[in-house]
Amino acid sequence: MKDKKELIIKAGIKLFAQKGVSATSIQEIATESGISKGAFYLHFKSKDELLLSIFKYYYEDIKHNFAKIDEMNLPPREKFQLVLTELIKSFLSHREFIIMQTREQALPKTEEVKEFLYQMVMENHLFIYTNLQAIYGEKVHDYLWDLTISFDGLFQAYLKIIFFEESSINVEKLVSSLLQRTDYIVEGFLRDSPAPLIEEEKINLAMSKFKTNFFQTKDESIEDLLKAMRKEVDNYDDNESFLISLEVIEEEFKREHPRKPVISGILSNFQEYPSFEKYINKINNLIKK
Repeated sequence: MKDKKELIIKAGIKLFAQKGVSATSIQEIATESGISKGAFYLHFKSKDELLLSIFKYYYEDIKHNFAKIDEMNLPPREKFQLVLTELIKSFLSHREFIIMQTREQALPKTEEVKEFLYQMVMENHLFIYTNLQAIYGEKVHDYLWDLTISFDGLFQAYLKIIFFEESSINVEKLVSSLLQRTDYIVEGFLRDSPAPLIEEEKINLAMSKFKTNFFQTKDESIEDLLKAMRKEVDNYDDNESFLISLEVIEEEFKREHPRKPVISGILSNFQEYPSFEKYINKINNLIKK
């Protein structure tokens, strides 16, 4: 991100938190940024576009931090605890941004902003679901969505206390306690075997529209390219190594944060065969975006 654009974003965050989005003028943002009003329009068409960029700015920062943790060889519970701890600390360091979101009951949102915010909510639920699944395993399969919603409710409630009552709760202790309380909920489900409140089939149908991990955000073009490569592999008699390589690539794309160097490295196994060149180039171009 260019320095001046980032400067405008940070100025917008500060002013939106102080005055609200509606009451903040573009001239005020420009003045706070140390630029002219005309220079503002070189980077953003409107306050709505700036608002969307603010959401994306912090969201990408959070996802970048998650990716680092995802690379660590940690047990599922320990990894989830670390991610949640860093997430809360990130929220606290971006307190002005959080205040900006909640100060006005009706933020001036375009459809693009609304869609992005809803996407964030869906991805948050998927993130919790995936981690709880890794921690508790198949035994809680029928209750995973109930657990996800329960955990998210507890998490959001404690966040509000931290932010708006200026509580000095120890973050590490809070995260540990949240998981301990989730343990109690799991024990109750397994002991009493109640009927799940949330049916997996219905919520999966809704969530599938918004699941935007790396694999899906490429509009399935990567999936199509890998399928085409599989068909090409059939033309080779000694194709076992090709098939194994494709399986590894497909599994890598299913990760929350696919490792681009790993994908490119495996694709290099096909480079000496001209029939695969167009697929390799297209996939490499897509993962660079």
